[in-house]
Amino acid sequence: MIILSSFTFISCEKEDTTPSCVSTNVVDKTFPAKKLKVNEANEIEFEILNDCNANYTIFDYEISGDIKNIGIEGLTKNKLITSKKLTFKVIVFPITTGYKTIGFSIRTDRGQMAVSVGIDVGY
Repeated sequence: MIILSSFTFISCEKEDTTPSCVSTNVVDKTFPAKKLKVNEANEIEFEILNDCNANYTIFDYEISGDIKNIGIEGLTKNKLITSKKLTFKVIVFPITTGYKTIGFSIRTDRGQMAVSVGIDVGY
């Protein structure tokens, strides 16, 4: 089972007058009821949605968690994004079973997005 435990967006602009126009969303159709398998590559698909009237740049991203074999596919640092939707994958290869947590943050010129995901890993 995958549980999206928190989402935070920190805008560079005044949040009291200007709502955020760039956000992230999970795309996986089975989310959150998917149990990941141990000793297999598992993909969780996300997308960045751009509701701004302008392009944005991904400056940096980081990923962390209590699974050592983890990565992001589909994001490029210092890249101008011109589309309204950008799909990317978080790929995990757990070697032990149990409840795990992963997190990632994406820093753009529109602000920073941070996502924390709880994952249940089984056989």
